[in-house]
This record gives sequence, structure tokens and C-alpha cells, in this order.
Amino acid sequence: MSDLIAQQFFTQLDNSNLNKEQIDSARKKLDQVNSIMESFRNEKNLILNSGDLTGKGKQTQIAQLSTNAGERLENVISPELKALDARIMELTEQTRPQSPSSDALLEHMRQTEIRNKLYKMDPLEVLAIYEDLAVSGLDDLTMRAIEGAPASFKLVSDPTVLESGMRARGERQSPDSAKTLTQLKQWRATLEGSLNSAKSELNLPDLKIVNIAKTGTV
Repeated sequence: MSDLIAQQFFTQLDNSNLNKEQIDSARKKLDQVNSIMESFRNEKNLILNSGDLTGKGKQTQIAQLSTNAGERLENVISPELKALDARIMELTEQTRPQSPSSDALLEHMRQTEIRNKLYKMDPLEVLAIYEDLAVSGLDDLTMRAIEGAPASFKLVSDPTVLESGMRARGERQSPDSAKTLTQLKQWRATLEGSLNSAKSELNLPDLKIVNIAKTGTV
């Protein structure tokens, strides 16, 4: 990871929506990554400039140096990624839209009535209604009616549209959790970006930490 690229990650961090405490903690992690890579480069240059090693000997030592640096990165970043993934999953659950606590039978009857009306409309018009409501938040009941349509009589066939709409509704219901979720996803993306950059320089594509970084929902 070059100094220029490292600075780009610090800039991304400063421009994120993380609060001061989160930014300070995140900067410490990036500083650790940067320190590991700086040490790697310095030791690599000493090996390359050594007059006591053959070409093969230099390759062997650099390969071991890369492995050692990779392990140090794993010790620094793996726990952070695992903690982030756990928290992101928790907040994702918290921001799922909640059903109203009112009479379930009444809710079912109202949804059925709305669906019967929507079935008579053009599917593209129903899609437009749903997408508009996802943005405006003016009629959650109609959104729930569309989302709750039976699998064999879907009103909106694209699951990604429904997922986006439900996510938007959940975020409106839990704005604080949604804000924190966005912040943590931004931090995770920055951390993974710095990791991938370091991985590329170390030439260790099979590093376990890379697999860890790609797990979880972001």
C-alpha cells in the first residue's frame, strides 16, 4: 500500500459520516496497517540491497517477509472485521420494518382489500406506486399489502425492489440505528479497501484475512 493510497483511505475516513470517536478508532487501525506495510517495505529494500544473498535467497526471504506481514495484518484487522460484521448484522435486524401492533385480523383484511384493487391495475403502475411510496413514506399499509402478496400472485415481481422498499421503511422507523449502520458500512468499506491494497502489495491472494473481509452483509 503506497503512501498516496494510504492517504486516500485517511481522506475517505475524514469525509465519512463517522462520529469523532469512531474516526479516532478507525484512524488507529489504518495507522497500524500503514506501519506494518512501511516496515515491510523497509525490510524488503534491505533484502534487495543485500550483497550476501543470491537472487533465489532474496526471493525466499521476501516471501517469508510477506507471509509475516500478512499474519500481522490478520491479527490487527480480523477481530475488527468480525466485530463490524456482528454489529452490522445486529443493526440490519433492528432496521427491518416492523409490523403494526394493532389488530392482526384487521391488518390482514385491509391489506387484502388493497391488493384486490391493485390486481386490477397495470403491473408497471403498481411498481411505480410502490417505488413512490418507498421514497415518500406516505402509505406504509399499501407497501405492506404489496410486499405481502402471495408468491403465486406477486404484485411486484422484482425482489430487489421489495427489499429496497422494506429497507427504506425500516430506516424511517429506526433512524438512529439506520444512521449508525450506514456509518459502520462506510468504515468497513474503507478498512477492506486498505486491506485489499496491502494484500496486493504483499502478493498474498490466499491470505485468510481476505476471506474474512468478504464475509458478512455491507
